[in-house]
Amino acid sequence: MVQLAQLLSLAVLGATSVMAGPNRAFIYSDTNFRGAYAEVPTTNVCHNVRDLKAWKDLTGKVESAALTPGIVCSFYSDKDCFGRVYTTEESAADLADEAYGVGEAVVSVSCAIAKQAEQAHEDAEDDSIWFNK
Repeated sequence: MVQLAQLLSLAVLGATSVMAGPNRAFIYSDTNFRGAYAEVPTTNVCHNVRDLKAWKDLTGKVESAALTPGIVCSFYSDKDCFGRVYTTEESAADLADEAYGVGEAVVSVSCAIAKQAEQAHEDAEDDSIWFNK
């Protein structure tokens, strides 16, 4: 009985250790945060999924994404962060469902700390006002 409890605690620790620490985002090849995964840097920079470390050997699609609180990610249907987009600040257990089909064709992704993403958006709006004068 003690061995079973130890095994269960190790299994839980192993399943949750991927998300340990703040400001992290992961994409998974299966729904419900299962399958192969890769960490997405939270630097507000576009990343093509195939270029992410640990994703190169994956043939599956991006099916789910786990985000720690305070992270915002945008998932795009085309490379270099173009095409249809789905943006969320919450983990998504089934991107195909939640992203109205973008999940089945996620080709690129951009994640950032929500406050930084908001500031970048405000800066872009300020620039567009400036140049339109």
